This record gives sequence, C-alpha cells and structure tokens, in this order.
Amino acid sequence: MIDGISAMDSGAPPVAQFSAGSAPSAGAQARSAVAGAGRGGVAGATSVPRWRVLATGVAERSVDAGATWQAVAVGSAAFFTNGAAPAPAVCWLVGQAGAIFRTTDGSRFDRIDSPALTDWSSIQAIDALRATITAKDGRAFTTTNGGVSWTPEP
Repeated sequence: MIDGISAMDSGAPPVAQFSAGSAPSAGAQARSAVAGAGRGGVAGATSVPRWRVLATGVAERSVDAGATWQAVAVGSAAFFTNGAAPAPAVCWLVGQAGAIFRTTDGSRFDRIDSPALTDWSSIQAIDALRATITAKDGRAFTTTNGGVSWTPEP
C-alpha cells in the first residue's frame, strides 16, 4: 500500500488496457493485447505509462511496464468501457450512462459533461483537448476544447 492505494496487481480482469500514445477501439482488443503480451498488455516499451480499466470500474496506471499498478482517483462511481491515453499524463475514460472522465496530470480524473446520456463504447484522443467518442448506437461526437463542447459527427 502506498498512501492507502494498493501498488500490487488487483487480480481483477481489465475491461480495457492501453499505453500512452495508443487507444484500443474496443475492450476485446485490449483483452487480446493482454493475452498476447502478458501482464503489461503491450510488449516492448517499459517507460511508457500504461492504463487499464477494471471490471470493478477502477482506473489504474502503471509506470513500470505493468509490474505494479496504482489506482487513480476518479471521484465518481462509473462503469468504464474504454479509454485512450494520448500522452503520458493524459487519459480519457468513457463508459455507461454518459460517463466521460479525463486526467491531464495522471493522478486525478475530472468528469467531463457528456453530449448525450448514452453508453459510450470507444474513444480516440489526440491530446488533452481533442477527442472523438462513439456511442454503442454508432453516434459519434468530437471535442476540440477538452469536452467543454461537443460536435456531432456526420
């Protein structure tokens, strides 16, 4: 335990797992990466922070190639379905019932206003300001200002 947060692998299965600079399009791809590369989920890079979302709704970050994982405070109960980490300290999470969260410092997530009360299935993020989210029903929305406003995709 470090400051009351476990630094050990929780053993809960990841719903999604991704490294900074990459973003799976679905949880199945993330689970496939985990199975193919071992506990860390992405073969190779050791200094790139890795993120994962557990079936329990907990977000975790690893800075040591997946050897240890630390829970990152989300601040609100949500079931996450996917995420994207376009930079080492930036991570976006999406989930059920319009859940959208983002961290820009790698240690605390903030809730982002959702453009629709729907279940989000995927997110692609370019950086801390630009991202596109896709709902389970296929609708997509893009932000260029960190989620302050969203534009529907055609």
